[in-house]
Amino acid sequence: MSIAHHEAGHAVVACAVGLGPAIREVTIVRTADYGGCVHFHQDQFNAATDSAVLTTLWAGCLAVRWHQDRSFRPVAMSHDDLNMANDIAPAHTPLWYSSREEAERIIKNNWPLIVAVADTLEDRKVLAGDVVWRSYVNARAASVAKSEANHR
Repeated sequence: MSIAHHEAGHAVVACAVGLGPAIREVTIVRTADYGGCVHFHQDQFNAATDSAVLTTLWAGCLAVRWHQDRSFRPVAMSHDDLNMANDIAPAHTPLWYSSREEAERIIKNNWPLIVAVADTLEDRKVLAGDVVWRSYVNARAASVAKSEANHR
């Protein structure tokens, strides 16, 4: 399930940082180049902030770690994620750390949705981006409604 949680982490965090509409598909179908991938509409992805992209890149390894032991102890990004991250910001810079912290917060707050996306990926292998985006929007709406009901 690690690959599914890795890709689900990327996808749900991408939604949370405003990249949800840019997701074309999420897959765990293994190819020669990768074990899974979140494919974006490149023009929308290229327009994203460095912070949004870096936070999304951190999410894969952090979601796997949270799945394994409910911690964010030191983790290493996958090789491909690390290469893309280093193109955005050198390691150990303020943006590097703040993006990781943001990814951790988003993962904790959206863990049930990450699990649901991962489980669906395990079953179907590929999810359309709009399905992930709608799931995120619906989950956030349900959370807001629950919060409002608790404050009445």
